[in-house]
Amino acid sequence: REKEMAVLLEGLERAKSGRGHVLQIEGEGGCGKSRLCHEVISQLVGSSALLLRGKCQKAETLPLGVVRELIDDYALRVLGLPEREREVEIAKIKTACDSMGGVLRRLSRGLETILKDVPEVGVLEAANERDRLYRVTGEFLNRLSQPHEVMIVLIDDIQWLDSASLEVLRRFAGMITNSKILFLTTSRNDTDNIGAMNNFVSQVGERIVSRVTLGPLSNLDIKQYVFAFLGTDDVDEVGDSYH
Repeated sequence: REKEMAVLLEGLERAKSGRGHVLQIEGEGGCGKSRLCHEVISQLVGSSALLLRGKCQKAETLPLGVVRELIDDYALRVLGLPEREREVEIAKIKTACDSMGGVLRRLSRGLETILKDVPEVGVLEAANERDRLYRVTGEFLNRLSQPHEVMIVLIDDIQWLDSASLEVLRRFAGMITNSKILFLTTSRNDTDNIGAMNNFVSQVGERIVSRVTLGPLSNLDIKQYVFAFLGTDDVDEVGDSYH
């Protein structure tokens, strides 16, 4: 996957330079989309990069399911830090919330803990409340990137994105052009899922800078993959070792 990896690394450098964008990886289930993303993420070990990650679920019934997941995952990681580091990261989260902490803490148990002391925000009429939640969540995600070298937002299987998460992420994608953000998505592109995938693309529109399609691995790719994990590309030898 050298060619595809080069596209992702170029996208990462572009984001680091303040040209935020969306990069989507498409392919059949099990073709290595998530692994390719994690290869890119591994380049950031030891840096001040921030990673937000979530995975859409096929049977998701909770509105904003994947958005709640990526925020809560981050909040819980922060709460698990040593005290001094934790306080620094909590201050960054509170800054990113601006005056809307009372709205945002409704999204996540982790955020509820971190923002327990912020003032309540009055509830609006239902449609306006929903619109405000979508807007301030997108703004919060965008502002989270500001103290960091780069921020990667990774969402797997966007073909299963719920409609509320899609609306938040559509708004978020519209805010990142001048931010240090790489919004990285993966999607299955088979017959059952291509319609939902194309709907996400149409919602985000021109903000998708690169679409990387992964085909089946060649025999050479498979040999290199086996060798990287097992130290041999001799399939028969591997099989014999289990007898």
